[in-house]
Amino acid sequence: MMNTRLLKVTIRLRLIGIALGAFAALVVMIVTTEGWARNYVLAFQSESASPVRSAVFEEDGSLRLPAGYRQWEHVGTRIKPDGRSVLDGSQITTPQVMDTYIAPAAFEFFKKNGIWPDGTQIVKEISLIKTGKDCDKNTFVCSTSFGSGIFQASYIGMGMMVKDSKHFPSAPGNWGYFAFRSNGSMYQTTATVRPQQQCASCHMRLSSNTTMSFRAHTLGCYRAIRNNDVGT
Repeated sequence: MMNTRLLKVTIRLRLIGIALGAFAALVVMIVTTEGWARNYVLAFQSESASPVRSAVFEEDGSLRLPAGYRQWEHVGTRIKPDGRSVLDGSQITTPQVMDTYIAPAAFEFFKKNGIWPDGTQIVKEISLIKTGKDCDKNTFVCSTSFGSGIFQASYIGMGMMVKDSKHFPSAPGNWGYFAFRSNGSMYQTTATVRPQQQCASCHMRLSSNTTMSFRAHTLGCYRAIRNNDVGT
């Protein structure tokens, strides 16, 4: 009788042990599955998210002047000696200096892929050169106590390209063009998008490949293309 009872107790304990083991395995599987699913979702979100921070637009569609753009990637400087200003089409009386900056994340994406991602912001800041009694009227070379040179004197404005498929779905390349003008000591805080014929037509006709940017004539972009063997 005792042996039968002992046998029943032993069998019951074994069954309980098996059940507890199965339950523990189920808990481990659930935790592992949840962790994997969470990691998968985060990875998917990371891959599907835009690689760059988009420009800031006001409710009326105007573009807000980007903060800290002079700390962006500086990719080149161009001196425009004559012709018309890209800001307003006015005749240039003295050469203008144009410095180009690109939002860092967009430039990193471009270096790896050879194309500009959605959200790209490109700034071209324009300044006048120094003139006066110490400067040659023809060459604009100025003499100073530390040597001669052509010097920037004052900022007059900046042009900006923004690639945004949401705001410019029908524009060539999804690019919008803006001009921020100086009102003395600072730029206007917002700018409205310019008509396509003022900017886009020139970029479509003269820009590199289909990127709508003059990257082959901008040293920083050209070096990125050459070093990474992407784009043209």
